[in-house]
Amino acid sequence: MFRVRMDRTVPFLLAITMAFLCLPQTDARAQDTKPFFTESCQALFQQEEPAFLRPMTEMPMVVTFMLGFYTAKGKEDGLQLLEIANRSDIIPGLIEQCRNTPADSYLTALEKTIPTPLETPLENPTPMLFDAACSVVFGPPPKTFLRSPLEFSLIQHFALGYYTATNEDLVPAELAVRRDLMVILYDQCMTDLDQPLIDAIQATVPQA
Repeated sequence: MFRVRMDRTVPFLLAITMAFLCLPQTDARAQDTKPFFTESCQALFQQEEPAFLRPMTEMPMVVTFMLGFYTAKGKEDGLQLLEIANRSDIIPGLIEQCRNTPADSYLTALEKTIPTPLETPLENPTPMLFDAACSVVFGPPPKTFLRSPLEFSLIQHFALGYYTATNEDLVPAELAVRRDLMVILYDQCMTDLDQPLIDAIQATVPQA
């Protein structure tokens, strides 16, 4: 099976790209497992290689949840979505934190590893879907979602991470089973298809 060495200094975008190579494969471990965001660090990462213990089909979701969480938590300090996504120190920082504190929950590890903005902004960061206009993602019926099913799941997990970080009373496991959240996001986008998707996500943070 293809493995991704997640302790290397890789940015979010590269991690997602590499992990997507695993998505067409069937991984038996993906069945009957708890949602990754409810797990402890020791259930997700280990000292040995491969560092990531869960099915590799989950890695894009882990990465995008993390990206949404950090984006929400860091915005008051000026931390930008594209900076986080293009930096190469973010994922190794989380893995190191989890290895040092295996009993911590995944969410606690995220809270302890919120990045600080770089003193010198990145030049020409690679764009991301979450920063694109709503019109790139959503459209009027009959084809309301314009992207792939996999990208739909990535957007869901980015929003879950963002919502969880914004309102500490929200429980991601409860949000994950709500069928109305993407409908609400769609309705928000349709009010102005030129607005960035991240702005629509920010405007639709649920109440606890």
